[in-house]
Amino acid sequence: MDNRTEDIKTWKTRFLFILERRNGASNINIFSYYLSVIIMMSSWVFMGSTMPFVLEVYCKTPNNEKGRVIGDMNFYAEIVLLLLGWTWGSLSDTIGRNLLYVFGFSFTGLGIALLPVANSYGALVIVRLICALGTSALLGIYLATIADYVTDEDRGKAAGLMGLSLNIGSLFSSFVLINLPLWMSGGGRGILTEIQSGYISFTIVGILMLLGGLNCLLFLKDVSSPPIVINSEIVKTTEKKGLAKFFLQYLKGIKAAKDPIVALSFATAFISRMDVATLAYNSLWMQQELDEAGYSRSEALSITGLVSGISGLLTIFTAPTIGYMADKVDRTILLGCVSCFCIITFSAVAIIPNLIGWWVYVWFACMNIGHIGITVAGNALIAGAAPDDARGSVMGLFNLLANVGVLFATKIGGHMFDSRHSYPYYFVSGVNLILTTLCIITAASQWIFRKKERLIEDVELGDDESNKDRITEEQSNKEGDQRVD
Repeated sequence: MDNRTEDIKTWKTRFLFILERRNGASNINIFSYYLSVIIMMSSWVFMGSTMPFVLEVYCKTPNNEKGRVIGDMNFYAEIVLLLLGWTWGSLSDTIGRNLLYVFGFSFTGLGIALLPVANSYGALVIVRLICALGTSALLGIYLATIADYVTDEDRGKAAGLMGLSLNIGSLFSSFVLINLPLWMSGGGRGILTEIQSGYISFTIVGILMLLGGLNCLLFLKDVSSPPIVINSEIVKTTEKKGLAKFFLQYLKGIKAAKDPIVALSFATAFISRMDVATLAYNSLWMQQELDEAGYSRSEALSITGLVSGISGLLTIFTAPTIGYMADKVDRTILLGCVSCFCIITFSAVAIIPNLIGWWVYVWFACMNIGHIGITVAGNALIAGAAPDDARGSVMGLFNLLANVGVLFATKIGGHMFDSRHSYPYYFVSGVNLILTTLCIITAASQWIFRKKERLIEDVELGDDESNKDRITEEQSNKEGDQRVD
């Protein structure tokens, strides 16, 4: 009876018995958050994986220009993310996060639905910017939300569940959404043409995004207001209104980088998103080889989605595992180990003969493990280090630097890919080497700092013990003198 009562109490305070809730968040709030992450990720994977399909079917882009065009589209999108990502994070600290979720899902869905209409380079740029406007809002706030809901002790596991949700969204897109054009057109042999099936498929995904926004509006609890702080100076600043309070949040995000863990998290954001930017070329590379092998465009798209989906299934427990480890071991050391793994997996492109063979599943799975691991470890690191009263601003700056990383990788990645397909992967290996080095330096400096603190405490404790012994001895001497008198 006691155990049953304890289980009920645990269920009331923890999500799935593993995440301790805070700020009055309910299980429905947290479940709805993870559902929104699944929908968000499925749309991003769909948008990235179908870009070669859009270029081939609607824009008629030659194969030797597709890498450059995809790189340009990602570059323009990252400009928007760069300009607005931090703004959304700071804005969410002042007006709340729910409205920004609705805005983000709505604009992303609109952009996806309009992609088949973009049959020229200029139109494609405009539609991609609409998608980026919504995506920037979602990226600016989704990391801060789970940190609002969960205590610091469980944020590693929360980041792991978030990574699992991202993986589920990726799998849903790979096995279902990406296959919609093939299922409707029958590989060019059905009732609908590839062009018609594309229109319907992109519209369905756009509607799915609108449902994601509705889910956030109805079921997410906004707990983004800064907490009441006792320190009088901080209370005074949090009482400022309008633009003054808005820009104050900007400054708090910058000042948080004085913490070496926050600074390392920012570096991780910059480097880890380069991994994701490079993985976007997997689909293009594979679809080009399948096209050369005689497959139709919708068949190539479907096979690419199948390979990505199976690779995702092989790594589905990576995020929860890394998240669990983030609550058990030093997060800096964990990040360094995952980054080192990325060096090995992305360098393996040197021994990959082509992307039509059994080895592609293993290679894709290893790259998924690397980029999922570095994402979860980085998210857990920043979620634990970000201060409560500036979490949105810190997460916004985190995403800003991530966007700079993607911007840098995509701008040169497209030209690298068109020159030689393996070049972007070698580049990512190099930047992960830099991150591994930073993790080693940070972990070593933190260890030295903690050791010095312990030494100081031991010295102070020793002084206190000496003082106590001296006082005791003096008291004993006085008592002895009194007895003699």
